[in-house]
Amino acid sequence: MSGPVDSLRSFVARNGRGTAGEPIPGVVVFAAGKGGVGTSTLAALVGVAAARRGVRTLLVDAHETLGTLHHLLGVSDGLPGIGALDAAAGPADLRVRVTEHLDLLPGGARGPQEPSVLAPGERAALYRKLSSLYVDYDLVLIDGGARLDAVTALVAAGCERVLTVTAPDRVSLAGSYAMMKVVSARFPDTPVEVLVSGRGEPEARAVFQVVETAAGHFLGVPVAFAGGVPEDPAVRAAAAAGEPLHFLEPETPAWTAAGAVLDRLLFQQHSLVAGPSAQVLSLFD
Repeated sequence: MSGPVDSLRSFVARNGRGTAGEPIPGVVVFAAGKGGVGTSTLAALVGVAAARRGVRTLLVDAHETLGTLHHLLGVSDGLPGIGALDAAAGPADLRVRVTEHLDLLPGGARGPQEPSVLAPGERAALYRKLSSLYVDYDLVLIDGGARLDAVTALVAAGCERVLTVTAPDRVSLAGSYAMMKVVSARFPDTPVEVLVSGRGEPEARAVFQVVETAAGHFLGVPVAFAGGVPEDPAVRAAAAAGEPLHFLEPETPAWTAAGAVLDRLLFQQHSLVAGPSAQVLSLFD
């Protein structure tokens, strides 16, 4: 693969991933204002889509007591997750190879110790430790869930942008707006984008415009459209049957939409690394 991914690899090789709190190319946090909108599924779909293109990808399940991504990717429940991180087990000891170009840092503990909710300072330290692995990858996708304290700690540890996942209903939209309000206030230099779950284009753009109007009017902050991923019976059936998402055929509606989300991410990373002139380049040279 050439173009955006090669530019990102060269940039990281020269400069590293950056320091905590700075925009870090290739590190994206998926977050939601409420649970149950498909944040984990969308992160997994985009991650698998990237790996299928040869992009070295790390998926991070940032929940220290529970985890979802390992279920979606066919990873054993018996393996320890980030909640088991301690002096004896570093981040590299916990990552799991899913496919040739896709690794997972599972959530939860699932070890000899009982899972426990971390204090804010402990969670921040945990996320900083996890970030030591990011330099090994072209793309790091973090499932931050719907917990505001976790999402803000992840952004503070350093990321390129936040994708706020919302469903089209009013409660989800209100939650996404609230998440956007806090993140943009605390991290004004971190772009926040809207990813619509359960709707493809153009319906997803109509949902996005509701959030965009509210953010512009009440917050005075710009937001961008990250895409929309429609309901897909094949994905729903796979999840119900416990079949790993990466076993599905890539031509389904959800895979096509996830590929479009990935295209935007890679183009934005290429622009961030190469500068404004990259806007005129083809996505894949």
